[in-house]
Amino acid sequence: MKRVSQQGMAVINALVVVMAVSIATMGIVQRQSALATQLASERDYMQANWLLRGALDWAVLVLRLDSQRSAVTHKGGLWAQALSELKIETPDKTRAAYFSGYIQDEQGKFNLALLLSDGRIQARYVQALEQLLGSVQQEPSLALELAQRLQRAQAGQAPWPSHLQDFFPNGVQQAKQLEPYLSYLPQAKSLNVNTASAQVLAAVQPSVSLVEWRGLLAQRDRGQWFRDQADVQARLQRQEALEGQTLTVRSEWFLLSGQLRLDHSRVATQALINRAADRSRIVWIR
Repeated sequence: MKRVSQQGMAVINALVVVMAVSIATMGIVQRQSALATQLASERDYMQANWLLRGALDWAVLVLRLDSQRSAVTHKGGLWAQALSELKIETPDKTRAAYFSGYIQDEQGKFNLALLLSDGRIQARYVQALEQLLGSVQQEPSLALELAQRLQRAQAGQAPWPSHLQDFFPNGVQQAKQLEPYLSYLPQAKSLNVNTASAQVLAAVQPSVSLVEWRGLLAQRDRGQWFRDQADVQARLQRQEALEGQTLTVRSEWFLLSGQLRLDHSRVATQALINRAADRSRIVWIR
């Protein structure tokens, strides 16, 4: 009887050992599987970032072709057509990613760089921004706050901004809401009347009402693009020169926004592109 009991205990002990080994093995396999998945995801993410270069090349090419086709920049241009699922392959053709995105004309927006000149806050542009913010259901007092942030940056008390998001470090959603209306272009001073909204134009050209701009832009958006500033004044039926921000019909600064999909990995990106006569350049990418 004692021998049978000992044999039974041995069997139980053996089963316990087998179960422990099985559990340990299962844990090792799961950890290895998780590690393999993590490494594959990291590999895909790195390769997706590399393939984004193809999307940037596409944007630069589109902007160059648009410049060759038309002397003016307008919403009916080649650059304004959104892209869906552009196929981008690796050099060895073994993998393919798909890019969807769109280009915005940054010179068709209110330029926050105008808020400051030689270290001084420009009151007329603060007022213009207050009007713009109020017209898009945002708090007008934000205008002075943004100007003061630029002033602190010039005084070395804060980092210099590179893009719109830098003005809203704790307000990603607010920056996204204002992206159609605001840009930050230290080297650009003119506003493209062919791509700007009525709210932006009314803010920087206060002698023309929002209602007047809306009527004029309704014609523009039906394909009657402005040829030059004289054309703008003629359509406004005004002989005197407009006194606000300088208007233009050609842009050189564009924002590419999009997402690249590679298997299960997705990488979102934004890039500021400066289009020049000789060659375009990527100013920043994030």
